Amino acid sequence: NERIIVVPPDLKQEVWLEQNRVSNAYLEEMALVYASLMLDCTPESAAYKRDIILRPTAPESHGSLKRRLLEEEQRLKKEHLTTSFQPNAIKVDAARLTVEVTGDLLRFVGEKRISQSRDIYRFQFEYKAGRLSIKAFELINSDAQKG
Repeated sequence: NERIIVVPPDLKQEVWLEQNRVSNAYLEEMALVYASLMLDCTPESAAYKRDIILRPTAPESHGSLKRRLLEEEQRLKKEHLTTSFQPNAIKVDAARLTVEVTGDLLRFVGEKRISQSRDIYRFQFEYKAGRLSIKAFELINSDAQKG
């Protein structure tokens, strides 16, 4: 029943991990890091961020998430699109290892914002052998607005 307290400089709050569970704060912090990697993208950064995000992905989810990220990377390049995600709410369910992140996703071509949406994304995690892995990442709601 050992608890390890982890407070790296990038995290905003103290988090902990035990043998079979993690703190709400840990799930919140990791979801925000992963959301930034997935949703703050340029055509030039997408491949690098894809490689980083696939490292903590559960083996059974690796292929499908990689395909999805490759498709998004191709779309960014084809449309010369840059995206920026600004989270403004988070809902953590530590018992189910799920996190819903709500925020504004802005899309730009050059300096011009072409659309904005208030989106809710859900992460499904698994925690095994001291390792938190991404099982799923999905958009569960979007309120898109042009311009």
